[in-house]
Amino acid sequence: MDTIVFYVHRTGLLNYFLSPICDYLSKDYKITVLHLDKKNGYHSDEFETFNKVDISDFSITQIKNLLADISPKAVITLGFVSIYELLILRIAKSMGFRLIYLEHGIYSKDTVSLPYSKILISFKTTLFKNIFFIKKYLAFALQSKSTMREINTLYRLLFKKEYRKLGFDKAIFFSEHGCQNINKLFNLNESNVLFSNYPLVNSNAEYEEYKKISLTNNQKNKKAIYIHQPFIKDKLVDWKYDDEKSFILNIEEETRNINLGLDLLIHPREDFKFYDDLYKDTSINILQNIEKKDYANYELAIGHYSTALLYPIFFRIPLWIVNYGNNILQSTSVFKEINSYHCKNTTNYDEFIRSFVGIGKCSFENVSDTVKSAIKN
Repeated sequence: MDTIVFYVHRTGLLNYFLSPICDYLSKDYKITVLHLDKKNGYHSDEFETFNKVDISDFSITQIKNLLADISPKAVITLGFVSIYELLILRIAKSMGFRLIYLEHGIYSKDTVSLPYSKILISFKTTLFKNIFFIKKYLAFALQSKSTMREINTLYRLLFKKEYRKLGFDKAIFFSEHGCQNINKLFNLNESNVLFSNYPLVNSNAEYEEYKKISLTNNQKNKKAIYIHQPFIKDKLVDWKYDDEKSFILNIEEETRNINLGLDLLIHPREDFKFYDDLYKDTSINILQNIEKKDYANYELAIGHYSTALLYPIFFRIPLWIVNYGNNILQSTSVFKEINSYHCKNTTNYDEFIRSFVGIGKCSFENVSDTVKSAIKN
């Protein structure tokens, strides 16, 4: 059986994105996932459908020997802006392996705005990591047949943000939005670009079920759902949890004015008991890890820029995009253009879905089929 290789910085991507794809790919390929968990201070569980290799302590020679032993049909990355992603791509390209880019999140301005100024001014951990990455890349350049070309490629990536020399043979995008914004950086011909649609569900059969619900469901629960994000936990704002509670209570007051109750869907990384206790003196219902098709039962969905908003959009639920404290990331949200709450005109959901989600089977099964096509053709 042929082998393929994925590279990810941290294996945190595996559970929610890569693992479902590999469940399908493993029927046709042996899969190895290269990662830097040790360097990132991260640990994850083992997976049955693929082998994980932590290359944090690998030398350039060891990485080359590993790839030579595996001899993959393709090396696939889920990103392209970091120094280490460049390193893996350049090593694999120098060895003649096919390179594939796989989009894994809706494109925003932040996708290609990696702040390399942090090399000089950031916190100590980030500084040391970037020094480690640069030293590793320079070691590769010195061992290559074209040292100055490889150093120039690094320079242009870091300071010019020129990604055309990454060497991708194929790129897989969810939809037109990702292709229009990212492929102009890659400059790949149309024949080397594939579309997979954003994976809303696991299988193609589930997608057909969701599609039917989106067209026929008229049973609403007279509630709004607020899709929470862990801004406080991730230190993206200077709020405390009591500040957040006041903010959400103001949202509840507005939903109550239009005769809707409010469910608070907290992020999977948050502590359910903590939130349940914090809001026990309110009429707000705390939820976590709901079935995606349950979004179809709400009258209104409230949130910021999470891709979880794609589900209520798919089910044609009106959106209310709200600002959260001083979080600067919300300014890049692609969802602002589909904010329909208090708007006079009906939002064009179909156009948004076509541009950002894609038309056709929106499933991990379909993504895996697209990856197979990129490998074979």
